[in-house]
Amino acid sequence: MKKIFLIFIMSLFMLSTQGQSLGGSGFSSFDNRFSVIADDAFRAELYHEAIELYNRAFQKAKGNKIEKQRIYFQIAYCYQKTCKYKEAEIWFDKAIRSGHLDPLAILYLADAKKQNNKFDEALELYEKYAKKIPDDQKGKDGLASVKLAKEWKDAESKYEVNTNNAFNSTADDYSAGYAKKNFKIVSFTSSRSSATGFAIDGRTGQDFSDIFLTSIDRRGKWSSPTTAIGGINTMFNEGGSAFNRKYNKIYFTKCEIRKKENMGCQIYVSTPRGKGYTNGEPIKLAHDSIIVAHPAMAQDNKTLYFASNMRGTLGGTDLWVTTYDKKARLWSHPKNLGPTINTSGNEKFPVIRKNGDLYFASDGHLGMGGLDIFMTKKTSDTTYTEPVNLKYPINTSRDDFGMSFRGNEDKGFITSNRIGGKGGDDIYEFIMPPIEVIVDGYVRNEGTQQVVANAVVELRGSDGSHVIDTTGEDGFYAFPLKNETSYDLEAKKVTFLSGFTQVTTIGIMKSKTITPEFGLELIDTREPINLPNIDFKISDWKLNPNAKKELKNLVKTLNLYPELTIELRSHTDYSGNDIANKELSQKRAQSVLDFLVEEGIVSDRIKAVGYGATVPLKVSKKIAEKTAFHEGDVLTEKFLGPVSRKGNPKWEEGMQLNRRTEFFILSMDYKPSVETVEEEQQEESVD
Repeated sequence: MKKIFLIFIMSLFMLSTQGQSLGGSGFSSFDNRFSVIADDAFRAELYHEAIELYNRAFQKAKGNKIEKQRIYFQIAYCYQKTCKYKEAEIWFDKAIRSGHLDPLAILYLADAKKQNNKFDEALELYEKYAKKIPDDQKGKDGLASVKLAKEWKDAESKYEVNTNNAFNSTADDYSAGYAKKNFKIVSFTSSRSSATGFAIDGRTGQDFSDIFLTSIDRRGKWSSPTTAIGGINTMFNEGGSAFNRKYNKIYFTKCEIRKKENMGCQIYVSTPRGKGYTNGEPIKLAHDSIIVAHPAMAQDNKTLYFASNMRGTLGGTDLWVTTYDKKARLWSHPKNLGPTINTSGNEKFPVIRKNGDLYFASDGHLGMGGLDIFMTKKTSDTTYTEPVNLKYPINTSRDDFGMSFRGNEDKGFITSNRIGGKGGDDIYEFIMPPIEVIVDGYVRNEGTQQVVANAVVELRGSDGSHVIDTTGEDGFYAFPLKNETSYDLEAKKVTFLSGFTQVTTIGIMKSKTITPEFGLELIDTREPINLPNIDFKISDWKLNPNAKKELKNLVKTLNLYPELTIELRSHTDYSGNDIANKELSQKRAQSVLDFLVEEGIVSDRIKAVGYGATVPLKVSKKIAEKTAFHEGDVLTEKFLGPVSRKGNPKWEEGMQLNRRTEFFILSMDYKPSVETVEEEQQEESVD
């Protein structure tokens, strides 16, 4: 797997034995030629070869306990760097059990456990490391990443991810993208055995990588992948191709090897010719020994993004940008994208969508583990928004990178070495299906639960939209909803009080149907109608925001039925004295009246009366269904018991039910007086 630079960087053996290995454990001073050669391979990042050499060195170490502990750690780290996480877990565990004292072994074992989806075990190890090395942010980030991985894996997502076995082999296959404007050809990188290079990559044990092409036929079947013809693929490692907007130029990475010299990686450009491509021409952006990789061309056909470890890099590799001056035929001096995007870790695999959004992979920003894919938006020539993690299933606890898109569509390819793949790195297809949300249901009589035909149902969105529907004989209504929008839903019909509810699509990730409980209460002049959510603080009569919201529904009803006059009734429980209760309830009823008047309801349509505790609640069928009481129960002091029963759940519930605000319909033939009409006209003229 080519995680560090996308494509494997072949380094030659450095025969020096000086230096330090990871964790400060030191390279071997033990007189063992296999240890010396293994350390040389390790320094050259030839991890696959180093594993075999360390195994031989282990056999020669015999009774040298310290050397054996060191070799355990080195083998484990080599497995980790080649993404063999199961083996890495086994060998880090061996290192710790053998007495290896470097705390990094605990950290790396935690990483391996997390990458093998053993989240609980990883959590314990991160906690252990954080206690040993409290100043190292890696332990804290590890703890956070495990919690995020568990949380995001269980959460709903707007993405769907599926493997594409037409592309994948038992080798590494990665960084797929469309190679033609009609989206019928895909290019990707692979180290499968049919690659052009004949040598074995000492880092991974696989063949050198090439750029492969595959095409789709009319039946939707992909052809067997073949190496790109022409001057792109050589005996060296090539990969990570990207095309310009017109698909008449291909940019790719090549990592050359020269005798006794590490050549790093450079970006090349080529053009299609016939069925193949011309020889690649290098884009000189840095010295040959520097890593310059992962090209991504913006829609302007002159702005090139890439990953590099050149001078000025904040971490392992950063994202950079350069612009081509067509007149001068020169690329500008590269600019680092800055600390909002780049971290002390590795940022790589940039992709620029047609709308300008930047997608990239990072192991420095907090994520689920390994490389995660992030998205950011450009806000100016030099600034970007805070990167957003795309979460599961785009990201996993392993490495996820190389996102590409099919034009403007929310679909395309990603690469991942997640559990369950065919090879090491595999290519997956992702799609974000359109989210279709519908609200529907039946308008019912609140009392009888019978459907209400010919009711008018109105939908008002926070985006200013307003739609009206009328129920049929079955009382049914339905509306399509917009994404990330909140709605007020109102139903009304003559002889019924209006019904109100709210629905929202904010945060909804998948298509679904919302069916809220929704009913109309028949206008009844014989019984009072309860106003829910009209709650007051103890000994207070000020309306809170929830109460005002509920009363606005009453305002709508009074405006809908201008012939209604009502009596507002406020009640208390019997825990206080009669005089105080009566006075408090009157103030509460008056505060409701004042609010209605402020909302434009004329005062002579409303009468406010405080009843104190003199009218205990009679339990209706509706209340009985939701409480511990039965229909017909009257919640008197005798029925509920004395105040000494305070703390009894049923007593508490009964007292709360008595503390209520209601309205009672006095008449349905109101006509405003001449004075009232004149006052309203004067107010309108002032407005």
